[in-house]
Order: sequence, then C-alpha cells, then structure tokens
Amino acid sequence: MPRQLLPSTRRLLASAVLGLAVLQPVSAQVEQPATGLDALDDAATLGKITELGLESLLRHTLERQGVPEDQADLYLADIALSRLTGERMIPADERQPLVLDIVAGVDEQIAVEPSDRERAAVAGQMIRRASVLIDRGIGEEVRLLEYFGDNPERRRYVGTVATAVGKLLERSAELYIAEQLALEDKIVSAEQREVQLATQAQQAARQARSLIPFADYYRVLGTVPDTPDRINLAEDVADQLKPLDVPRNPNRAFVELMLGKIYLARGGKEGREQARDYYDRAIAGTTSPVRLFDAYFGRTVVEALDGNADAAQQQLNAFNSWFDAQSPETVPGRRPLLLVAGYRVAEANAANATSSEAREAAKAESTRFLMSLVDQFEGYRPVVTGQLLARIDADTDLSGLSPLLLDAIVDRGRQEAAKAAAAATSGEVADVDEDRIRRGVDAAVELQDRLTSGGDVDAPTAARAVFLAALMQQTLGNSIEAVDLFFDYGELPSADPDQRRSAYRRALGLIEQVKADGDEDAVVAADEREATLLPILIDEFGDVERAFDLAVRLQRQGDLDGAIEYYGKVPTDDPRLPTARQNQFLAVAEQVSQTSGDDPRYGDLVARAIDEGQRALTTMEAAAESAPSNLAEIYRTRAADTRIALARLRLNERNNAQAAIELLSDLERRVEGLPEAQAILDDALPLRFQAQAAAGDVDGATADLLRLLDDSEPLRGFQYIEQFRQTLADAYDRAVSRSDDEARRRLTLTRAAVTPRLVDWIEASDDPEYRKYAYTFRTLDAETQFQAAMEESDAATRERRLRTALERYEQLGEAENVNRFRQLIIGLTDEQRQQVAYDPEVLLNQARILFQLGEFSDARQRLGRLLNDRTLGEPTQTVESNGVTRIEPNDLYWEAQLRYIQTGFETGNADTSVQLLRRLVALNGDAVGGTRWKDDFAQLRTEHLGGQ
Repeated sequence: MPRQLLPSTRRLLASAVLGLAVLQPVSAQVEQPATGLDALDDAATLGKITELGLESLLRHTLERQGVPEDQADLYLADIALSRLTGERMIPADERQPLVLDIVAGVDEQIAVEPSDRERAAVAGQMIRRASVLIDRGIGEEVRLLEYFGDNPERRRYVGTVATAVGKLLERSAELYIAEQLALEDKIVSAEQREVQLATQAQQAARQARSLIPFADYYRVLGTVPDTPDRINLAEDVADQLKPLDVPRNPNRAFVELMLGKIYLARGGKEGREQARDYYDRAIAGTTSPVRLFDAYFGRTVVEALDGNADAAQQQLNAFNSWFDAQSPETVPGRRPLLLVAGYRVAEANAANATSSEAREAAKAESTRFLMSLVDQFEGYRPVVTGQLLARIDADTDLSGLSPLLLDAIVDRGRQEAAKAAAAATSGEVADVDEDRIRRGVDAAVELQDRLTSGGDVDAPTAARAVFLAALMQQTLGNSIEAVDLFFDYGELPSADPDQRRSAYRRALGLIEQVKADGDEDAVVAADEREATLLPILIDEFGDVERAFDLAVRLQRQGDLDGAIEYYGKVPTDDPRLPTARQNQFLAVAEQVSQTSGDDPRYGDLVARAIDEGQRALTTMEAAAESAPSNLAEIYRTRAADTRIALARLRLNERNNAQAAIELLSDLERRVEGLPEAQAILDDALPLRFQAQAAAGDVDGATADLLRLLDDSEPLRGFQYIEQFRQTLADAYDRAVSRSDDEARRRLTLTRAAVTPRLVDWIEASDDPEYRKYAYTFRTLDAETQFQAAMEESDAATRERRLRTALERYEQLGEAENVNRFRQLIIGLTDEQRQQVAYDPEVLLNQARILFQLGEFSDARQRLGRLLNDRTLGEPTQTVESNGVTRIEPNDLYWEAQLRYIQTGFETGNADTSVQLLRRLVALNGDAVGGTRWKDDFAQLRTEHLGGQ
C-alpha cells in the first residue's frame, strides 16, 4: 500500500500538538567540549550504539561499563527497534511479529529500577521506544482502522501495542520527574549545570505525558466497538484533550479534528453527534488541505453510521466536490480514499438496510467500491482483501464470492500452510489454523471450477490458486488429494511451464512417499496416479532418469510395446542401463512368442529381438568386467540368462542351431563360481542338446546328455531329462501355434532319435535309482516314436515308424515291464499291485497305432478290453485345480468309445456299433463325445442314426 496513506504519526503528534521533537537521553543533550564517540559520556555512548544497531559493540560496551544485567537488557531490546527505524519499510507480516516481540518485554522493562546514573538514559530510551512503536509499529494499522473501519485482527494488534506504548510513556514520565527532583536537590546556585538538566528533565516528562492521550486514542481503536470499555476510555481521552480546545491554541483545528476522531471511535448516537460537531468546527477552523480531507472523510462516515443514507450521500458528494477543487499537490496520495469513503457509506447502508433486497444491493455497491479501489490502485489490494476477509466466516458460501476474495482466501490459507511448514522444518510448535488452510483449498477449487466452466476468472490467478491448494493439501497430510491438485494444475493451459514441471515432480515425490509408507489403499491410489505421471515427466520434460521405472511398470502390466519404448529411453549414464537392455530384449522376445508365424510383423519382430538380445548381452558383459565383485556376479548371472534367451530365440525362431550352439558352447566356464551356476546350467544344457540335435549332431547331443547323466546324481539326472523333454515340448508347442510344420517335424524326429539311446543307457546303468525308472524311459521312447510316425507324410516311412512305435508299446506290455509299471504305482499294497494286469495308456496307444495301420480287429480287441475293464474311467471326470474342483468330459473315454464303434463298422459288427452308439446318446444326450470328439460323434449320428 502507498506510504502516503499513513502520514508519520510521530511527525503528526509532535508538530501539531506541542511542536516538540522526540528527545534523546537528557545527558546526551548537554554540550560536550570534545567530538566523536569517545567524547560522549557513558549513557550517551550506549544510546548512540543502540541507535546504530551495533549489537556486538553494544554488548562489549555494556560489559566494559559494568552496566547491571537488568539495565543492559533494556539497551539490548532497543536493537530490535533499529530494524523498525531503518530506511526500508518492513512488510506487515514481518513487522508485526517483530513489534509484538518488543512489546512482550515492556512489563519487564518498566519494572526495572535504574540507578541514579542511568535513570535519564533509561527514560529517554522508553520515550524513544514508544515513539518508534507509534510511528513504525502501529501507525499504518491505526490509519487503516480510521479509514476502513473496524477489523478484528487489526484492532487486537493495535490495542496490544498501544497499551504497551502507554505504559512506556507513563514510566518515562515518572523517571524524568524523579530525575528532575534528584537534580533540584543538588542545586545551591543558579549557575550550576544541574539547573539546565533539571529543566530538560521537566520538559521531557511533560512531552511524555502529552503523548499519552494519543496512545490512549489508539487504545480506543484497539478496544471492541460498542462496549462500555471503549465508551469510557474514549470519554477519558476526550476529557484530556478538551482543555486544548481553546482559541489561544494555534493548533486548535487539529485538536478539534482529533476530538472528532475520538468521538467517532466512541460510537453510539451520542458519540456521532459529538463527532459531527467537532468535524464541522475543524472544517470551519482550518485551511490545511490534509486536515480538511480527514475532517470531510470523518464527517461523511458520521452520516453513514448514523443511518441516514441520503445525508451520507449528500456529504459524500460534498466531499468529492471539495476534493475535485484541490490541486493534486495539496492532498498527495488521498484520491484512493475517496473510494474508501464510498465504501464506508455503502457498508453502513447495508448494515442499516430494512429489507434483504436493499441489504444485498448495498453489499454489492460496497464490493464495487473496493474492486474499483484495487483496479485503480493496485497497492491497496492487501488492505482490501483483508477488509473483505474479515466479513467471511466458516459458513460463507464460496460460490457467491468474487474471484478477488477467493484468491485472498487462498493466500490466507497459504500463509497458514507456510507457517506449519516452517515449524515442521525447525521442529518448533506453531499455532496453525488448519481450518484456514482447508478453506484456502476450497476457494482454490472454486476458482478452478469457474475457470474450467468458462467463468470470468483470471486464468493465471486460478492456476496459481490450484498450485497453492496442492501445497496446502500436502501440509494437511492429504497426499493423494495434493497429487490430484498438482495434476489439475499441470492440465491448465495457463499453468507456468516451469511451475508445471515442479508440480509434476512434487506429485511424484508425494507418490513415492505414500508408497514408502505402505498404507494399502493409499498405495493403490498412488500407483494409479504414478502410471499417468511418469510418461508426462519423461516425454514432456525430459526426465529420462525415470524411464526405467516406467518401463518396469509397463512390462509388469503386460504392456510390452510401452515397456520396450521406455527401456529405449533409459540414458546411457543410468547405472541400470544393462538391466534395461536385458529387459527390453526379453520384452521383444515375449512379443515374438505371442505372435503367429503368419503375422506380417513376425519376421521383423524376430530380427529386432535378436538385435536387442545381442546389444543387451554386450552391455551386460561389459558391465560385469568393470563392476565391483558383488555387482559383477549379478551382471554375469544376467549375461548368462541373456545368452540362454538369445540362443533359444535363434534356435526356435530362426532355426539357427549353430548360432545357438555358439552362444552356449562355453557356458560352463562363464558361470563358474556363480551362486546360481547350477540353476543356469539346468536351464541351458537341455537347450544346447536340442541345438546340437537340430544342427544334425544327434549323436553328439545324445553323447553329451548321457555323459552328463553319468556324472550326475539320479535326481539331478532325471531333472536334466525332464528339462530336455520339456524344452522340446515347449518348442513343439510354439511350432504348432505358428503353423510351422517343418519345425514341428524336426523337433519330433530329434526327440525320437534321442529317446532310444536314453533307454539303452538306463538299461545298461548299474545305478538302481536310475534302473527303477527304466519303464518311464521306455514309455517316453514309445511315445516319441509314435509322434515321429505321425509327422511323416510318406506312407511307407509312416508305416515303418508306426510299426517301430507299436513294437515299443508291445514290449511295454511284456511281463517284465508290466511288473516295472506296477512298482511305480503309488498308494497300492503289494497284493493290489499284483492285480494290475496292464498299463491302460500302453494298451490305448497300441489301439491307436493299430487303428492307424488299419488293423481294426486287433485295435477293437484292445479297445474292448479297456472299456470292459473301465480302466479309462467314466464319461466325465473330477478335476481339481488351484483348490477348485470341477467336472469335465473324459476325452480318453470318448476316444476309446469312438474308435471301438468305428472298428465295429470296419470288422462286420455294424449292428453292435449302432446299438452302442444309440445307448451312449440315450445316456449322455448332447454331451456325447465330450469336448474333443463331439464332432466325430455328431457325424456318426448323422450317418447311422439319422441325426438322432
């Protein structure tokens, strides 16, 4: 606010009332024969050092002069005053706490009984302190109360300081009188120095007492309006000044102006009548434009408060007419106060309105004056908003407030939040009004809603409010709400670009904190918001150091495209780069596994996966060479995993067995000494066997596998065999899913070439643990021979392989192997085992092969035995998975029934087959055939039952 609004109270009082300057300590005014600081006496020296604000020098001088501690504290207290009296005008939010700190020590200061030597100096300090507190401490607030009317916070502040000022002035006068009397006791002749000093002490006491009425007037302004305390205090102050309201007083017009203010502050009809009279006399008795301005202003307010709207308007018009006739130089800085006068009239009209319509109209007029004041004189914004805020309570509907006032509520909340944040940083306890903070958030949201709905709101102001609301929510501990507001800010077109980045970063910090705290619901909410936030920070603001985190998140969620993209943005100086490249390769490799071989993208995906794999491997191995030992182990392990994945990709997707062999050839050496070496080899060696076989070296692959089995314990050996089988099975399934007939055939033939040798090896083994599972190996071999036969398109080769498979299965049906089968069955007694006549799977596969060979009679005989013995179960079976039990079709049962019916038609047993078919349909209805064989049974029903 412009300084012209608040003329210096010290100059006002001194020149207008008695023309007295604020005195320095009495002893400092005596003429000294010498010059410089050293020439002053002790008290003057201390006073000068204090005035200059030289705290270190003051402490040293106090100690050197031996000033008692209680008196020294008075000097030290004045150091704080030096900040108030400097050239820089201190803002109210800095000044008021400083003033209140000074005022807090007044009672202690006035209780000190100084020594005779220090009495005059202490009295001078007190009057100086009182003058500074009046001029720089509350002068501005006093004028605001005079012009804008009551404001509870401002009133309380003024009352506190004015009370302290009155105490200082009273004590100062007492000490000067005591000094005067002490000096007079020493006078024995008129020529003594004590005569002059006693006179000066008397004048200083008179000056202190002359200022007390003005301090008391400020106390009136600082007292709750319309209370007996205020009325009585105002009457007492007026009584002190009335003796000066005499014709011989050259400043009589000023005294009358002050009496008008006092009675206006007194309030009530009687007070206003007295004020009206004194203002009229002041107007008639002075030519000073400044005093006339205040008199006209007060006269207008009197009419407004008296409830006479017409008289108030007439007086306001007269005030404006008088002001327009003045030159700007005669009433500098006063034009804004004409709008304030209009505001006071409108406020009074609202208070005295007899209808709600009139009240609302007057309030609108009041707000219009204040808005005009802010629009035309920006420096008044803090005052206006403060005045408006004083009229708002917790029940005020924010939707009806102006944007200016909403912004003020936001800022007030911000101040409370800043106070809380400062206290949290320092570890101190602060008196924070959290309701104000919440109200600030609500006001910001209201501004945001108006902005987004196209309301008449300044966009930058609304954006700033949303950002502050986020900070306030953070202060309140509402982290998720703060994150959402930071997001809202970032989405506003009016958001400052740098501030927008700050908002998103702050949001991420809160998200990370919430996730670290571990509250389950909050973590879920934070995680959802993080997914939105990370791409913004990375893509819009280049925070690529967060790319790894986002890529991991996307990969975990199954968004492979997104994961690949952001792994590619991880900067080269990020220590997680090797892992990023490995994960990027694995994500592309997973895309390959999910893509059909017929898909046009398939070839490019495979090529990219191989490139990414090679790059990841190079990066990982380079990191392993340069990293400390503990990290080197991690990188070596990941490099080995990458080699295996890349080898699998080259073998299964590019049919490049040689490349796979090269990647895996010396893996034992590469993983030597790693804690996970064995697990890595368990995964890699079966793949290497597969690659060797695919490269045409089936003998070499088999030899390596058998050599490994010889060197392994049985449990480990069986794991290798199972992994080898599973590796081939997985590759076979991928070939089927991509309709890669050649790959499928190659894998089947490879397995068929290896399994006979495994059988020979286990039969030759002298290890009983291995030999115990010879039957399992033989079963695997028979199965692989059957599958290999089914892959052959040449009829002769197919028949040859089928008969080889049949031979294997028939061998499994021999007594020795049936006995081996019995021993593998778990949960049976010896007697029960002896009752097991055959392996149902072996008998079924014999029937399957015979059916393929066209030997239907033999196939029918085996199928009949299986069905009669019910060894394949019933039409449905009970299956338990993940703790859930369900009923599903038994496809093996339905396969056996289908083939039995078909062999009946082929062997002259058509009637029996039709009869069986009819019975199965009658018993099972549409469920006949289960899942896999449903269409085949449907065809039989059409052909032999007429579709029944």
